[in-house]
Amino acid sequence: MKIAVYVDFFGNAADIFGQGHIEVFEKHAGCWHRHQQQEFDVNESMNLDEIRNSAFDLSEKLADCKVLVLKSIPGVLQAFFEGCGFKLWKMTGAPDTHFNFIEDYHFKKEDPNNECYELFTEEKRGIFSVDMNKLLTENKALTSRSLLMPFIKNKSFSKLSVVCNHIPKWFTKELPALGFDWTEEKLSSGLIIATIEPDNT
Repeated sequence: MKIAVYVDFFGNAADIFGQGHIEVFEKHAGCWHRHQQQEFDVNESMNLDEIRNSAFDLSEKLADCKVLVLKSIPGVLQAFFEGCGFKLWKMTGAPDTHFNFIEDYHFKKEDPNNECYELFTEEKRGIFSVDMNKLLTENKALTSRSLLMPFIKNKSFSKLSVVCNHIPKWFTKELPALGFDWTEEKLSSGLIIATIEPDNT
């Protein structure tokens, strides 16, 4: 597996509009090694078409590497990169500390012979729950989208309860587009339970 990271001059994950370059890492003999370096420049003076073209050009240059790690990226730009086939991970600091987790996550979620969702608990048949707040706190490379989307798209369920500290913004548009509705319940702890169910209306 190959993982691309947009890094700053100190080797830490960089903001999409920050100065830096792309470094591609590949695992050999159990260790991650720098495989490729690629110049990449997206800045706030560029219009959306220019940024979209840059995302496409990057996907062409990185070829079979479709996992991209960075510090932060606005939602509209995230859609451009995901449209080019990238799976985005947001994190801070040195990137290599999370590579094994990212590899393990994608292997479990993408291998059709190894569909494993042990991060989710099946309470009853078709009824699942996941403590997203805990998982995102423990794994800084994980995002709400990368955690929930593979499950929502690929797993059959009648109800999914998600413990979180806020409702992800992408719920509003993307869940209805996938045929799901959701409700929220605030807990005394300050956390929220978002309940996702198929929209049968």
